[in-house]
Parts: sequence; structure tokens; C-alpha cells
Amino acid sequence: MNYPKEVRAIELPCTGRIDVTHILAAFERGADGVFVAGCTGDKCHFIEGTDYAKAAFKQAQGVVKAVGLEPERLQIVELAGDDAKVTEDAIAQVVETVKGLPPSPVRKG
Repeated sequence: MNYPKEVRAIELPCTGRIDVTHILAAFERGADGVFVAGCTGDKCHFIEGTDYAKAAFKQAQGVVKAVGLEPERLQIVELAGDDAKVTEDAIAQVVETVKGLPPSPVRKG
């Protein structure tokens, strides 16, 4: 897949392995936005992985909101199948949304 230059991909065996600390650490390390892409719940090989990812995402949304960041900085998308073009389009849309926001005030340094 071709990612925009602003994107840093972190691959996991399943989005269910995502923890709220992973998401928040990305913001702390300078990310202006975080995008989680995973399979749809009915296609998850790990059965409940998508549910775990959604729970971590919901928790992270609460923290993002509590610190005053725009909710658009954090997005999750369930992708059916392995169509790289659909994934690339979803990522490009998130990048454009985040580019329209001011730089994250959470950045270190």
C-alpha cells in the first residue's frame, strides 16, 4: 500500500491488541491524529478483536475529549476485505481531515 508521507503505519496482528495507551502515546509523540483500521467484526479471525479495539477506541475518545482535542483527530474504520484501494482512500480522507485542524497542542517539545 502507498501511504501519504504524513502517515506512520504501525501494524499489529489484530486491532484487538490496541490499548488506549498506544493511541495516547501517538499523540504525545507528535501525531496530529490517530487512525485505527481493522477488519469488520464478522470478519475478525480473532473473533472478539474488533470489539476490543472499539472498547479501547471509546476509552481513548473520552481522554481526547477531556484534554480538549478535537474528536476528528481520532478515527476508527472497519474495512471489509483486503482491498488496498479502499484502505488508501480511507487513510487519505483522515489525513485531509486532520490537515484541516490546528497542530496538536499535546506535542512534546
